Amino acid sequence: MKPTLCLLSDSQVSPRLLHTLAGQSGELNHWQADQHQQDGLQLRMQMQDQFEQISQSDLVVVDTNSQANSIAICIGYAVAIGKPVIGLRRKQESLLASATSSVAALVNRIIEYQRCDQIQLFG
Repeated sequence: MKPTLCLLSDSQVSPRLLHTLAGQSGELNHWQADQHQQDGLQLRMQMQDQFEQISQSDLVVVDTNSQANSIAICIGYAVAIGKPVIGLRRKQESLLASATSSVAALVNRIIEYQRCDQIQLFG
């Protein structure tokens, strides 16, 4: 049985990347953090929904260049409940930008890729 994945990002994710990840999972839940100012109640409801998706997932996959605080909070939650977290980074993206990101510091491993079809989450 294929695992359930939870993908966290704060930017548009290419359809090709979504297709690649969906092909390696039984179910793919994608959550894109909202960069716009939100009221506390709205943000709390979104975070509760995301925590539930993370809890139901076998693996959390994250864009390591994400800068949204809510992404780092979700990763911290995933780590706290023992979910493995894999970061994705395109090879041409700045290593420095990713390495200094709070997101990159929390993941179990980072997969660098040039093309989406090079991503292998398992094996």
